[in-house]
Amino acid sequence: MKFPKDFLWGVATSAHQVEGNQNNNWSEWERSVAKDLAESAEARLKDTVADWDAIKEAAQKQSNYVSGEAAGHYTRYKQDIKRIADLGLNSFIFSIEWSRIEPEPGVFDKNALAHYKNVAAECKKHGIEPIVTLHHFTNPLWFDGWHRKHASRIFEKYAEQIARELSDYVQYWIPINEPTAVVFMRYLKGDIWPAWPQAEFNIWRAFFAYRHLVQSHKKAYRVIHEVNPRAQVGFVHGWVSFTSRFPAGFSSLVARVADWFNNWLLFWPARNYSDFIALHYYLAVLVKAQLSNPFTWISQYGAEGEIVGQKGWVADPPGLKTALLRLTGRHKKPIIVAENGISDASDKVRPRFLFEHLKAVGEAVESGAQVLGYHYWTLLDNFEWSEGYWEKFGLFAVNEKTLKRTKRPSADYYSKIAKSNTLTQPE
Repeated sequence: MKFPKDFLWGVATSAHQVEGNQNNNWSEWERSVAKDLAESAEARLKDTVADWDAIKEAAQKQSNYVSGEAAGHYTRYKQDIKRIADLGLNSFIFSIEWSRIEPEPGVFDKNALAHYKNVAAECKKHGIEPIVTLHHFTNPLWFDGWHRKHASRIFEKYAEQIARELSDYVQYWIPINEPTAVVFMRYLKGDIWPAWPQAEFNIWRAFFAYRHLVQSHKKAYRVIHEVNPRAQVGFVHGWVSFTSRFPAGFSSLVARVADWFNNWLLFWPARNYSDFIALHYYLAVLVKAQLSNPFTWISQYGAEGEIVGQKGWVADPPGLKTALLRLTGRHKKPIIVAENGISDASDKVRPRFLFEHLKAVGEAVESGAQVLGYHYWTLLDNFEWSEGYWEKFGLFAVNEKTLKRTKRPSADYYSKIAKSNTLTQPE
């Protein structure tokens, strides 16, 4: 299976998860919850993690839940970008840490701006297309929430600073990573991860937060195009495959409603302010309606499938083809698969995960989907939010003490595909 000419083969990272030494709302909050997360790890994970005995020592350590040095990417970005180039990849999605750029309201740090400009320039030096995310979950300590009506005006000024600094190097922009996840975790106490800073259940605030996140995207879209009319700005669509055990019945109806809400309705307000769709795709979830709280009817666990990550999430590769074709049919926009990955410390599952999902991408392209590229999540083992470090998504393992990178065999498999622009079976 051949892929289109100039296809973007890449990896994705986020600043807080790999850079280290942050000073934002997450880094402050982590220290306050690390003990509770460590003590509750067995109750949370023993029945869902594929091999609890292999990860229990890490999961029960307080230090696991504090980002600290992370992967040390902030000072090692040149070596890491060289690793991307050596794999034959030609695209890199990275995020900018807002708290570094604007440590105080309206005060922009020139050194931090120069740093990210250097990251983008280093990508270009190696023939890598930099794709920049302006916000990936973390906020400066002074920012008081997306539900506040002034949030979009504040974000617009930040976006303008970044656009003016990096416009010579960056064509593709993603203003806000997964706004639906921000709303779900922060304002509806969701369960994608065990916890979230300042999480509350407040439907009213959730509504306004999503509204302001979309407004922030729109304002960033406008200001980026003012700086560079040829720029391409994408809205992140976190697609989920909703399944139920029975094709007919109330659970199946709920699955269809959840699909409509997550996979259609939430993208609709941003449809005219997106030059491309940045698709995130990870798993299938099980819908099981019963006499209980409706917010417990949808679970990441229990779906059927042969490809299962460390955490117990079940991959659904055919669902990626479905997502690409449905998005193409509805919105007629190019799509970049911006995140798709699996936690797998053993690296035994990841090659098949890559093959099956890339097969789905290729089949979608053959059926008419305009897919510009694919990005595996992620380059390095990183800080996986409130799960900490025990989950291993990286093509490169990272030593906890020395931060030494070690390439996993799946990285070579992905490299072979990218260099040949052709899908081949894993050995």
